[in-house]
Amino acid sequence: MSIRSRIKVLKSSGRTGPDISDRSGQAALLVGMLTFTFLLFVAFVLNIGMLVNAKINLQNAADMAALAGAGSQARHLNHIAFLNYEMRRQYKKFLFRQHVIGTLAYKDAPGVPGAPSAGQRAYTNVGGKPVTCLIFLASDNVCQNTEIKGFKIPDGNPLDNLQNTFKNTVQQFEAARQENCVLASTLNRAAVALWLLNTDPNLKNVSDALRGQSGADPNASSAVRAMETIQAVANGLGIYPREFLLRSRVRTLQGYVNESGKTGVTLESIDPFRGDIDPMAHERTILAFMSAFKSLGEGAFSRENITLDEMLPPAGDGGSDLLGLDPIEVQFDNYHSEFELVPNGRGNGSADCKRQLVPTLANPPLPVGFTKKLDKLVYYAVRVTADAKLLFNPFGGSIRISTYAAAQPFGSRIGPQVGAAEFTIEDFSSATLLGPDGDPCRINAPLLTCFNKRSHMELAPGIDFDSYALQTPLVQMTQVNQVVTFGGIQTAIDAAMTPSLSEIGKYTFPNDLPNDEKIQKFFDEPAAAINGKQTYAFWAPVLSPAKLATGSPEQALQEIFSGGAVSSGQTSTAVGTTISQGGKGVTSAFVQAFTDSIGRYVASLREGVGENGEGFNVVRLTNPFPASENGQLPPSIVMTTAKQARTSWNEPRDPDMISAGRVGYSIKLVPLKMLRNAETGSGAKPSTNNAGANFTNLLPGIDATADADLEKIEH
Repeated sequence: MSIRSRIKVLKSSGRTGPDISDRSGQAALLVGMLTFTFLLFVAFVLNIGMLVNAKINLQNAADMAALAGAGSQARHLNHIAFLNYEMRRQYKKFLFRQHVIGTLAYKDAPGVPGAPSAGQRAYTNVGGKPVTCLIFLASDNVCQNTEIKGFKIPDGNPLDNLQNTFKNTVQQFEAARQENCVLASTLNRAAVALWLLNTDPNLKNVSDALRGQSGADPNASSAVRAMETIQAVANGLGIYPREFLLRSRVRTLQGYVNESGKTGVTLESIDPFRGDIDPMAHERTILAFMSAFKSLGEGAFSRENITLDEMLPPAGDGGSDLLGLDPIEVQFDNYHSEFELVPNGRGNGSADCKRQLVPTLANPPLPVGFTKKLDKLVYYAVRVTADAKLLFNPFGGSIRISTYAAAQPFGSRIGPQVGAAEFTIEDFSSATLLGPDGDPCRINAPLLTCFNKRSHMELAPGIDFDSYALQTPLVQMTQVNQVVTFGGIQTAIDAAMTPSLSEIGKYTFPNDLPNDEKIQKFFDEPAAAINGKQTYAFWAPVLSPAKLATGSPEQALQEIFSGGAVSSGQTSTAVGTTISQGGKGVTSAFVQAFTDSIGRYVASLREGVGENGEGFNVVRLTNPFPASENGQLPPSIVMTTAKQARTSWNEPRDPDMISAGRVGYSIKLVPLKMLRNAETGSGAKPSTNNAGANFTNLLPGIDATADADLEKIEH
């Protein structure tokens, strides 16, 4: 059968076969395959773009978190620096009282006829020491004499009324003279004790308590007279309680900086932190997380899965090993003039008033500041993790990614690396007038410790608190028409506490120099001044609320006043012993009065009405620069310009800010590699240009993933 015949048969039977000439549908298949491939490519590109964008956004969030955390650290460091300098200023106040006010009555005091006008004071008639001796009548200057002879009292004659009258009159004069002799001793003891230990700023509570006890304690009446007399020169907290309070506030802020690093922080964690008994302890964590959280858009991330981990070096006490502070403590001798009544054989109760220079008390260590440990670097490192949303994810769900960042405060200082030698000077001067038996440290029975050092501070090259260049203008400020006034003393105190030339570039303190309205002010406006002084308030609890939860504020304050050396009760006893000194003056009255005053000051702190308006949690620092030109020392001694006072890092782009200067720490991002020894794993330490210090608190890994990631990070 031919081929043609076979085709006909197939057609006639109705059978059909593939028509190889019909090629329709092949293009659709190709287009479908290409479209699918294109869509996969587009999805891949979009996913890659979304991942890159998510990674960039998450890195930015980590950077913002690191800067926010470092900003919290910088603020605490600034306040620590301010408090550290305030401790130095309070020491200046004590030096002014001891070296100037306490020695105005001597022959070599500024303004006394025949006294030198330049050089250093020698305190020649008091053993070469700034021995406190106060007078309040120029015509009755007992401080310039080593002995005041008693009157010769004649015998009476029962047959001679005129002679008896004369005898009684002389006895009255002698009794008044002896009372003044005892009162002078009480004045000097009380003044020094108050300068050292007072906890009643305006002395009202102590005076009222003494008046109430004057009937029960025969010595209380003379103490009341002494208290009323010295209120002008001894108001305000004593140097010990003031420095103890400032030291404790510094330790609280240090605790905030060294707060333990938190891991697994989510949005749900923030509210418990905010509701904590001490939310300031979590400020760093709250600010860091919220900065990261709010910078991430809802479309790119699952916001409920955003997590922050703080990577901070752990310390043995459960906190972080970031800020190390070494206290500066000093001990020195304090002397005042005593006047002892010694029978002179002139009959009928006559006695000579003999002066002795005696130690006030064995001083416990006095904190005057801190130095920062150079082997500790304050920094803040974080890991931020989030689930990135993808347009197409063949594996389902989102992809979890992590980024790392670190920042640190920089550009300022807490204080210089100085020790006790900055605040004291060796003193081995003559002790021939000291003590009843020639021993400068023996007062009747007890043997007091002498340190052979006295308080000291250099304000400018060759000028300290014994220099006439400083004392002369200060003495002039205290006087109005050659009479020392309360207002004049306050003006001189403010002047003595002014930042000095020797402190340029070494300390950080709040100031509003120059007087430029464009610059944010530290201090309140004059209308809001407290006791005529502008103040700068900030949060710096005496003890953190968390510590207070374990005991009462009264118990806590006793620990604060002790400073590891003397408790509040012992402080009160020391005051009473100091003022009584071997049975002279006041004993039980002063002990009880000062014990009560500690409790009252605690109550005033809790009510926010402490000295200069300070509270238990909020401290108020006064402007270190005098408000009046009448209270300004010469520019050869103190700072007067913003360039001298504002010495922090100052390279902003704004020329106005450059000219105005900056105060305090700035913040910057830092390489993670600098904080971690990625090359050797041990041994080497990162080093910066900060005094060439090698830091020991290296960046830790918080888990195996972080360790692996940090090993690969090169920035």
